[in-house]
Amino acid sequence: MKMSVALRIAVALPILSAIGHGNELKDYCTKYKFGNLPGGLTFTKEVVTTEYANVGAFKALHCCLKGYRSIEWYKDNRAYPWPGSTSHFILYPESANQTIYTQEMRTSDAGRYSCLARNDTTTLEGDITLAVLNEESGIYTGKPLPTYRPASQLVPLRGTARLFCEAYMGKVNLPDARNSVTWWKGGSNVTLPADGRIAQHRVSR
Repeated sequence: MKMSVALRIAVALPILSAIGHGNELKDYCTKYKFGNLPGGLTFTKEVVTTEYANVGAFKALHCCLKGYRSIEWYKDNRAYPWPGSTSHFILYPESANQTIYTQEMRTSDAGRYSCLARNDTTTLEGDITLAVLNEESGIYTGKPLPTYRPASQLVPLRGTARLFCEAYMGKVNLPDARNSVTWWKGGSNVTLPADGRIAQHRVSR
């Protein structure tokens, strides 16, 4: 299970847990995109730099972009399509090449994946390291594993910022326990102001 949180100042918080595979494939690159995107080739949301999956589980990797003429995928510098000995990931055609996925993770799928997007003037690259968790039960029960850490930002007064945090969350085998994400500012727990200046979005996948 993955949890991500995005704070938008207005704060966006994603949280990753399991949702329907079809929903993730279809909706991931269309929801919670950056606001006020410039023209030309650009990422439309954060590129998660580290991903985790259990052996035998469904898994998708995404590079969400706009303004591109082509997107090419690589695994350990080898261009898609891949033989089964390299990776079992395939393109999801309805995503216009922004998403690759496998219905059943194998240990050979671990590695460094890259998406290379181009238009007539610009090239953009995103890198994702995929680790396979070889849990005997097929369910991860360890501590949360960060997949994206918020980056420092310089924002003008009255400007808008978006803070994003994401982690792979395991199953908690206690009856009253649940996964949660908490934001801290200057060492103290953040309380959202009543004026609506800060918004929080929790997203699961």
